[in-house]
Amino acid sequence: MLRRMYARGTLLVLLIALVSLSLSHRTATPSAAAASCVVSYTVINQWGDGFIGDVTVTNNLAATTTWQLSWTFAGNQRIVNLWNGVLTQTNAAVSVQNAAWNGSLTSGGRVNFGFQATFSGTNSIPTNFTLNGVVCGETSVTITPPTSNPTNTATARPPTNTPTPPTGTPRPSTTPTLFPTTPTSTPSNNGCIGAIICDDFESQTGIDPSGFWQALYPDCAGHGSVMVDNTYANSGSKSIMVHGHSNFCDHAFFGNTTAIESVGNLLYGRFYVRQDLALPDHHITLMALKDRNDADNDLRLGGQQGVLDWNRESDDATAPSMSSAGIAKSVTIPPRQWTCVEFKIDSANGYLQAWVNGSEVEGMQVDGVDTPDVDQAWRTRANWQPRLVDFRLGWESYGGDDITHNIWFDDVALATQRIGCSASNPTTPTATPRPTNTTTPVVGTLTPSPIPSATPTIAPNGITAATTIAELCPTYRQLYIDRDFLDYLPSDGSGGHNNMPADGGLNDAQKASLYGVNISAIQSKVGNGTLTLGELGTQALGHVQRLVNQNFPKNAICQLLPRLMLLGPETEAATFHKNSSNPWAETAGPVNAIAPAGFMQTRWPTDARTYVPAEKAERDRCHDQPTHENNLGWTFNSIVDSSILYDPNNPVLNAIRTSTHPISGLPMGPGFSSNAPMQATTKLHVENEGFWYQVIQFKNTSNVPYYLDCAMIWWVGPSGLSFDLRNGHYNNEQRPGRGYGHPQRDIIEVVYDQTQKLSVYSIRLSFHDEPYNMRTAYPNQYWSLEVGTPAFLNGQARYTTPAERQALMDLMLSTLHVELETDLDRNIELFDALKMRNRVSN
Repeated sequence: MLRRMYARGTLLVLLIALVSLSLSHRTATPSAAAASCVVSYTVINQWGDGFIGDVTVTNNLAATTTWQLSWTFAGNQRIVNLWNGVLTQTNAAVSVQNAAWNGSLTSGGRVNFGFQATFSGTNSIPTNFTLNGVVCGETSVTITPPTSNPTNTATARPPTNTPTPPTGTPRPSTTPTLFPTTPTSTPSNNGCIGAIICDDFESQTGIDPSGFWQALYPDCAGHGSVMVDNTYANSGSKSIMVHGHSNFCDHAFFGNTTAIESVGNLLYGRFYVRQDLALPDHHITLMALKDRNDADNDLRLGGQQGVLDWNRESDDATAPSMSSAGIAKSVTIPPRQWTCVEFKIDSANGYLQAWVNGSEVEGMQVDGVDTPDVDQAWRTRANWQPRLVDFRLGWESYGGDDITHNIWFDDVALATQRIGCSASNPTTPTATPRPTNTTTPVVGTLTPSPIPSATPTIAPNGITAATTIAELCPTYRQLYIDRDFLDYLPSDGSGGHNNMPADGGLNDAQKASLYGVNISAIQSKVGNGTLTLGELGTQALGHVQRLVNQNFPKNAICQLLPRLMLLGPETEAATFHKNSSNPWAETAGPVNAIAPAGFMQTRWPTDARTYVPAEKAERDRCHDQPTHENNLGWTFNSIVDSSILYDPNNPVLNAIRTSTHPISGLPMGPGFSSNAPMQATTKLHVENEGFWYQVIQFKNTSNVPYYLDCAMIWWVGPSGLSFDLRNGHYNNEQRPGRGYGHPQRDIIEVVYDQTQKLSVYSIRLSFHDEPYNMRTAYPNQYWSLEVGTPAFLNGQARYTTPAERQALMDLMLSTLHVELETDLDRNIELFDALKMRNRVSN
């Protein structure tokens, strides 16, 4: 959330009933009184001479493949940047057409776009809205005035232009250069001779920056952290790593608050930066300098719309402007490699310059001449002459993606003349983030990203309450252990049973209290690796010692820690997404599966919390398989095609009838079978008189956890004849939200016995986004599946006697088979054999 922006923004909600003037746009019922469309126009943030607008249009006309919303500003408002649409503005007349990716607008559908604009005087309400030429009708306006005027103080920052386009929104059609390679000018000094600051951080001896530098958290402190690091270095073996999130208070800087005042009016600087992700579209800061002549507001160098910019905090001016032409005059900086950034600040004249890898960035030049789309808006403030009193590097975000960002800085220098980039000496990282792996690709050209071994540096019997995360998991940062902890803290209000029906269970916050988990220690210490197993409470240490002694994969132990610390000795009650208050009295089980002993998944996927593409492809390999395969051979139907439903040759039918495996031909039964130790019970829950849920409740009976992503499950149950296969759910107690309603995604129904109205249900679980500690079945704990089916088939009631019901429960259990993934292979051979390429939505 843009928490600081929204705090002061003026909110205008404009609901406009658009009455159709053309019969061609009327619905099938000409007498209907429904408005042709509804427009919500919101000013989500406003400051002295600018504002951020957000517009949502609901179309009640016929579906269209293109749309255009037009209106007239009542004042001198001028849009300088717009996203999710194509802008045309002539004086006060504004038209926004669809972008290339959002032209389709169904009847009843909505589309949203936003913009940044300037104004002077009064930000008057716009009028004369039209959608595809249909004139706007009645207007209802609600105005909520700001609670206070913005003040230019260090603790009450004015808003910053930080719209948050949807993930993946294309930037303007003029693509900015990735980064320049040919210098436009030659620096006078390529070393650090005469520099006021010249530091490669090799003299740092601890985790926290010291000496000349200190960690700084302006205004508020959240989950951001700063530490000396040896994972990457541009030269030597050390750098400063900043770990930040996309919420404002989750920022972090390191800097010096005194030395810069001795520089004078002409300041040159250089730093090398490496980030694990590309620059986001929303506004971020990498460098900040406090300006004593501007009420201690910051002069900032950072990014917006995916390119570098200068930003003046007090009035939110940017250079370049955030127009399409302005964005094209700046450059981005690529992720996962070192980039040299230089800057010049001429305080006496109010001039600014910047270079990337030695080449000047045209859009970041503020000089004595107004240049459209570059510094024209910046120069609206006359006689701007900054007096800079500190220097900070780090991360600050003003909205966006709720993704952790790790940024490394090295070879920082400040001087009175240009320093240049040739002083760098790029070296191989001293700790490879994700070691090379030569495994076979998952499918096609997809190669699983390598898995760090995370082998403890201490023997199993040496693991104690004093053992730190860094000692147990030397690659904890590359495994995203810090992110797994911080993103789902038990005390943040998002976990546990939430508002689900009470069942006597404990939510995550209650578990953390019961087991003595030190939340403050997690927040302050997990980022630098000094968090101890003892600080995780009474449960984590025992689980870790037991799993290490069983040779469980070390990277998986580390990944599971955020849930292991909340895992008590008792079996938690099973809960379900749908109504379980009216079950059949007849059940089958619990029965242990026919399964080999000693099952263990030796390869566990990455958690990919920063969404590096190769890592995400591995983590979400089943969920994203249609995308990986360009949807070839896939269907996306909640009611499967009859060629699948009535396919007599689907191998799953023979597998059930002969109790032999479809691929290996080996015997599976008779009865419930699996490739891992587990227990199952079959039930049926009555949702209402016309609708039931088949329920299969599992328990992990092994002594180690196993992950469930990409697991294949099949059984024979009452035919639904493809009655909306979206009515299915996966439940797991060991999740913050406990798995309520998580979709199963890949599912087909194949008729098994048409006379008895029985079908085989084949499912592959396909999860996404969440870490693997939530995709896991833990020892002695339940997980379950629910699949909806109609109580009546062809108008006839079925299973009306206790004997019929018991026979159905027994059949479901005796034909049940579960096959967990074992080598990150998506269970692809079995998946293909059973013709499973049908994806259902949530």
